[in-house]
Amino acid sequence: MPTEGPSAFTPRAFVLGTLCVFIIGAGVPYGSFYLQGSFMALGFSTVGAVFLLFFLTGLVNPLLRTLRPRLALRRGEILLVYIMMVMASPLPSLFAAKFLIQVTIPFYYATPENEWQELILPYIPDWLMLADPEGLDAFYEGLGAGQPVPWSFWLPVILSWMPFVWALFLVMIAAMVIVRKQWSEHERLIYPLVQVPLAMTEEGANGQRINPFFKNPVMWAGFAIPALWGTLHGLHNYFPEVLQIARHADMFSMSLPVFNDTPPLHFILRFNILGFFYFLKTEIAFSLWFFNLFAVMLRGLFGFVGITSSEMLGAGHAVHNPILAHHSMGGMLVLVLAGLWTGRSHLRAVWRKAFTGDPEVDDSDEMLSYRAAVLILLAGCLVLIGWLWMAGLPLWAATALLVLALVIFFGFTRVVAEGGLSDGAPPVIPAGILISAVGSSALSPYGLVGLATTFMWTANMRSFVMASCANSLKLGEELAGGKRPLFWAMLLALAVSLGAAVWMLLSVGYEAGALNMRLGGTGTAHRAGFDFIERLLRSPTQAYAWGWFHTGVGAAVMTGLLQKSGEGKMVHNLCDLPFSIRCLLNGPGQRLAQDLFGNGSTGLADGRQPFLRPRTRTAGVHLGHEQTVHYDYEVCVPGQALACTQLTVTQTQMLLAVPVKGFGAGPTLPIGFEDGADVPVNSIGDQDLGGLAAVFSVPQNHQADRMIHVGDRDDFGEIPLQLSPRNDRPSVGG
Repeated sequence: MPTEGPSAFTPRAFVLGTLCVFIIGAGVPYGSFYLQGSFMALGFSTVGAVFLLFFLTGLVNPLLRTLRPRLALRRGEILLVYIMMVMASPLPSLFAAKFLIQVTIPFYYATPENEWQELILPYIPDWLMLADPEGLDAFYEGLGAGQPVPWSFWLPVILSWMPFVWALFLVMIAAMVIVRKQWSEHERLIYPLVQVPLAMTEEGANGQRINPFFKNPVMWAGFAIPALWGTLHGLHNYFPEVLQIARHADMFSMSLPVFNDTPPLHFILRFNILGFFYFLKTEIAFSLWFFNLFAVMLRGLFGFVGITSSEMLGAGHAVHNPILAHHSMGGMLVLVLAGLWTGRSHLRAVWRKAFTGDPEVDDSDEMLSYRAAVLILLAGCLVLIGWLWMAGLPLWAATALLVLALVIFFGFTRVVAEGGLSDGAPPVIPAGILISAVGSSALSPYGLVGLATTFMWTANMRSFVMASCANSLKLGEELAGGKRPLFWAMLLALAVSLGAAVWMLLSVGYEAGALNMRLGGTGTAHRAGFDFIERLLRSPTQAYAWGWFHTGVGAAVMTGLLQKSGEGKMVHNLCDLPFSIRCLLNGPGQRLAQDLFGNGSTGLADGRQPFLRPRTRTAGVHLGHEQTVHYDYEVCVPGQALACTQLTVTQTQMLLAVPVKGFGAGPTLPIGFEDGADVPVNSIGDQDLGGLAAVFSVPQNHQADRMIHVGDRDDFGEIPLQLSPRNDRPSVGG
């Protein structure tokens, strides 16, 4: 992580970033809604931002290096511009457009047939929606070219929503600041979506004009195939009779009827998915493929044998089957809670820094101080709950809805950061889950109508600020110097993008009419929240017990998967389990990926071993000024591979597990200089070995690869280690 070099936060970087953000904020609505063209900012891959970065690094900057070298942008400045574009991308299509439609839907679509005039409109606060029929007709049907936007009609309701909108943005940003170090440095998530911009901006040696990325012939070959197909598909829209071969966006697609076509199994060749999957670990890529296939098969099996659910969760869920939607919610809950449990030491450190100013906790490399991030998170949540209460929800429902929403956003952001999901949406929306859990009868008509307004920021969110912020913070690690100005760059990007998008959407709306663009359509999709509430007002529901059951099933399955994958430490402390079930077998011939139990940063060998075999760990220390690994000492302690005499964290660069004859130690991870929590607080002689039911024995070559990993690294501290040489151990392989 760069800590030296020129600052990226220069005036020209902010100006260029603001210009690019405006292009995205205004250009995406114009191209997507007015011209009915491609969606350039729909998914997490932020296609529009990547395109502008490609143009900037592949053409503009090389020209500047050739003609005016002093004007050429440094890598940090380009990354700052890209970060601003990434933050701007979720707003034009997926937030601003939905917002403008949301505040006009109830009064414009109220008809004698749907009886919204009696069922819904009386329970809408005056400040929450636009009610003037003449103004709404002009927006949906258009006034023709050259007509001004009636800002006096729109500004009051826009301003009334701004506290909620900005509180939501700030809560998402603060949450990502708090977990950045845990995800990036402790758990070392991959962040596949940032690999392309990092490679694209990588500079060559000796001041080369063209970055190495653009000199790679393999890259250009990979670029040419989807670019050619995309061009042909675009031309097909203008000349449909000539280019029949490119009538579909995907080069290849087919459906395989399984379980009597309920549902079909789709096979699609999608270039962007292939590209991002290249950066994934094989295990993660396989999991995404397998569980998607498993879900299709499960839906087909349910349809084949007649397992159905009569529950109506409403529209907007990415998972349409109610049973599977509850499974997804249960899995998401466990994923988030397990992640918080894994990072509990880091979260405790954040809490200490925020409220006691603990000097040993370093937050100087964060975009916000931990105190500011925690206070913004707490204050933002209070604003959101208060605003939802003013919109009609009771306090308990507003709190529950916000918790569900944050769990869904947080969990899906984790999926994006670790799995590189370039397109997709959270599986469920909180309003449907809340109604299933407590029943619509628990809410008054005011509460139900207030609930309908939440569909705007929770339903079908194929990109949102929290995921953009997570990727942006990872990119921000490449910026030299302090990161505090990055926060203001993000806020500037959000403000410019939101303002530009609203301006463009209203301009083209009043010119062509929202009904004539994708912006309004027939209103069916945008009316989903109020259609859902209409049904509940006509036919109130009670709490759905089977929904609780299926949520529990999803939670149980996710818990089992986390344990099986070696992440069991996130859901229980191994030392607290009965001795007979403390570990899982991983003997000869079953050498799975050698990772830590809990995937921490200690740098030890694999921990999934049975307890009846030796506990000896052999380790050496690699000092910064030396080029050799020392093998002189061995440590006989359950589950802890330590180092040599008087070793402290401040002296070590890397702990290396050393192969001993008869077994092979797994790969190790580095210990950071600031991470005292990675070394046990007590010396070896003080370990409570009896409490761990440890049985020591000299390793036997034929089964010496079987060991146990016990204990909780995250609760340890830093002390000098008092170790002594042992001569009764097997020879060390060098």
